[in-house]
Amino acid sequence: MSRTTLPLARKDGLQIQTVPGETLVYDGSTDKAYVLSPSAAAVWRACNGARSVQEIAQYLSADTPTNEQVVWYALGQLNDLLVEPVTLPKELAGISRRQFLKRASVVAGAVAIPVVVSIVAPSPAHAQSVNIWCCMCANGIGNSYTNCDQCDSFCQTVGSTLANCLPGLCPPP
Repeated sequence: MSRTTLPLARKDGLQIQTVPGETLVYDGSTDKAYVLSPSAAAVWRACNGARSVQEIAQYLSADTPTNEQVVWYALGQLNDLLVEPVTLPKELAGISRRQFLKRASVVAGAVAIPVVVSIVAPSPAHAQSVNIWCCMCANGIGNSYTNCDQCDSFCQTVGSTLANCLPGLCPPP
């Protein structure tokens, strides 16, 4: 495993919030959100561009026993949050968490294994979109509204009662 890799955590364009038990990172340029376990967050914070993987492992071992394999595994999950992605050693590239646990023989210490979960956040237009409901009155007249209360009022104005209120636009008459 290379000792010359000096990972640097990316900070620009990120919104970072630490809450009990995890660190939340939002990348506005890609609309991705990341949830970092405490051990993954510790590795990410230790990536200052001056420490090698071995030095990061030693630095983190002051608080929690950490080895180079754990740091490499975390870096593989943190690549999107680094200034320059790291190239993992071939024995750790593409490895699943289960495979890593078997390889590292860390079943008892699985809680300390770094975990990064990423999700794509909806664009602002999608986040603000409103559900449309198709209102069908008992007399067969229909119209589209943003909620079923509006549908009920519509049916009353056309002298009927609400037959159903279903998601989606009503077909044209």
